[in-house]
Amino acid sequence: LVVFGESLLTRVPIVRQMYNGIKQVVESFTAPRETGFMEVVLVEFPRKGMYMLGFITNATSDETGHRLVNVFVPTAPNPTSGFLQIVPEEDVIRTSVPVDDALKMVVSAGRVSVRRKDIQRLVKAAELARVSEAGEGQAVADGPRPQA
Repeated sequence: LVVFGESLLTRVPIVRQMYNGIKQVVESFTAPRETGFMEVVLVEFPRKGMYMLGFITNATSDETGHRLVNVFVPTAPNPTSGFLQIVPEEDVIRTSVPVDDALKMVVSAGRVSVRRKDIQRLVKAAELARVSEAGEGQAVADGPRPQA
């Protein structure tokens, strides 16, 4: 039945390109061991204080030995496009959300959500990141005062 449905979709000219592209992306995200998609993370994007789901695709080190990760941030609802960010490892917030669940959330534009406990973990991780940044900013702002 699935093969028959696919054969119908691949016969329609405009639908064929969209279906094949979406199918490749879905397969790449649902088979992380085969494709190298390692885990789901939160990254600050498109600006500080806003977080998006991203997928770690690779990790490397720069010439100083500082760890960097490649994070693919897909656009909703079409995850065949997105942004590749190369960010310091400490700037990503790791999650326990399975890759396929995160992809479902992206494809549905948030209509299909991850499990409630995973959402609570995402919110808590984002809040901890905000508190950490606020604490660091406060320490810099207050810093040592010059002696008179």
